[in-house]
Amino acid sequence: MKKEIIDIIIPSSDKYLPYVSALMVSALENINDNYRLSFHIITEDIKPETIRKNELLSRNYDFDVEYKYIDSNSNFELPFCINRHIDSKIVYSKLIISSLFPQLERAIILEGDMIVTGDLSELWNIDLKDYCIAAAKDAWYKGKPNYETEPYFNTGMFYANLTKWREIGFENKVAELIPKMKLRFPDQDLFNAIFKKSVMFLDWCWNAATCVYEPGFIRLNEDEKRQMLANHKILHYIDKEKPWQGYNSRYCEYFWYYARLTPFYETLLLPKAISPNQYVELVKIKAVLNYKKNVLQYWRCKLLYNLSTGKKKEHYKQKKAALREEIKMAKHFLK
Repeated sequence: MKKEIIDIIIPSSDKYLPYVSALMVSALENINDNYRLSFHIITEDIKPETIRKNELLSRNYDFDVEYKYIDSNSNFELPFCINRHIDSKIVYSKLIISSLFPQLERAIILEGDMIVTGDLSELWNIDLKDYCIAAAKDAWYKGKPNYETEPYFNTGMFYANLTKWREIGFENKVAELIPKMKLRFPDQDLFNAIFKKSVMFLDWCWNAATCVYEPGFIRLNEDEKRQMLANHKILHYIDKEKPWQGYNSRYCEYFWYYARLTPFYETLLLPKAISPNQYVELVKIKAVLNYKKNVLQYWRCKLLYNLSTGKKKEHYKQKKAALREEIKMAKHFLK
């Protein structure tokens, strides 16, 4: 019997492909036998040798994969984003998937800091009707609109009705909005601006944030937080510390369970061989190497803090405090 194809789009860099490989394995391990997964990986820089290593997955799994390269010299315009550190063509590549993949009518979009723990065919079989997008609400409050007046969704994972995108001229709408908007959360703000009246809200289980117990999740009560993580079907490691970093990342056991089934497992383990004490020393060394940069950033944040109000002022206050700690750490280490 011919299996139905589920198309999955994942933006990735060469550095991120080992984590994407774990994501791919997690999806393959949990998919219904009547379906076949077809992965479409958007990139600028994945090397041929990294691709060859990832292709070793085909020894144990039956799937399709293509690597779609975005030309680094193309005229793909990047909008202004307050968080400049996340400006890259890969971050914004989700905005052009309807033209990058003209053959696809619909697709599930995932990110490399995710692990699938449920059956994606359940998501695939949701009837999108005339909605342009299906996504879970964003529970992280910082810089986001108020839920009661402006529902706001997270675009780490979403289910796209690409046929509908083309009908409404989505990419033309993006081009019109880019000069008018100052973005805090790059593609996500644009998606919310354009699809705010054409979004089907999914259960949080399809985008379960592992950092749900951090202070920023004030929009959820304790029951909602427990429900999100108890029924997770996709784990999203939104935390600053990813499961392949540090030692205390929440739900990191799911990542490592699937990572050991990838060809990159030994490579991923190497940094973990560093003892906790050595890890602390490396953090200090990094602070020393970034000392001048951190001092400049600190004074910039201090200036912007004095000029800002409301949520922006709070943002720069927190950033200023973090930079101050790194500067103090570097000074202490140099003594």
